[in-house]
Amino acid sequence: MKQWAYRLGLVLLAVSFVAGSVLAQPAPGQGRGFGRFLFNPDEGNFICDYLLLDKANAEKVAEAYGKAIKELSDKWMPKLEGVSGEERRTMFQEIRDESAKAKKESLGKLLSADEMKTVEPVMEMRMIQPLANLRALRLLYLEKEKRAKLQPLAAEYVKTLQEARPARQPGQQLSQEDRQKQQEEFAKKREEITKEYDGKVIALLSTDEAKALKEQTAKIQEEFDKAAAAMGGGAPRRQQ
Repeated sequence: MKQWAYRLGLVLLAVSFVAGSVLAQPAPGQGRGFGRFLFNPDEGNFICDYLLLDKANAEKVAEAYGKAIKELSDKWMPKLEGVSGEERRTMFQEIRDESAKAKKESLGKLLSADEMKTVEPVMEMRMIQPLANLRALRLLYLEKEKRAKLQPLAAEYVKTLQEARPARQPGQQLSQEDRQKQQEEFAKKREEITKEYDGKVIALLSTDEAKALKEQTAKIQEEFDKAAAAMGGGAPRRQQ
């Protein structure tokens, strides 16, 4: 899984840079371009991936989260239309604070205290990012007991990745050289973290489950690559 881990690191950095550039652009009339990063209806599914929820619970979480996102979008999107970059930056923190609160409230009755502890830092991020290996693992048919053993591993993996991500402030501009260096450093860290996580997961899976996970991870990563490119992040280069 080494190659896809490297690729996914570049995808996430590309998406983060796109989001940062959207915040910095003082382009009146482009509120909807800005809003799609703030109000992504797919975030609920990403949360389900991080927690490795089973199908029944995932459907409930995705529905509740999606409702919260829609309400936030309906409220804030009209206000984002036609505003300057400076006005958007001023509004961003207010939107972010309100969004974090609404998202937590939407899931508070559906998730356990430990699950909330895992996803609360994620929900406060500017963007919640997809992880192909977790999506593939969540969608595998797993016995309840095995899923329960895997969930703490996923939670620790998400936490470690969060801590390894390069800090980036709204409006911050990086040179091409600094950006490339940051990409390479994060990709290396991510590869190491993912290799350790994958080893722990594979140890709990059967041979057939491990094979299915590898195949599905590659397939889902291709889908995420295309989505990142469509958002303007560009297709990541493969490791040679």
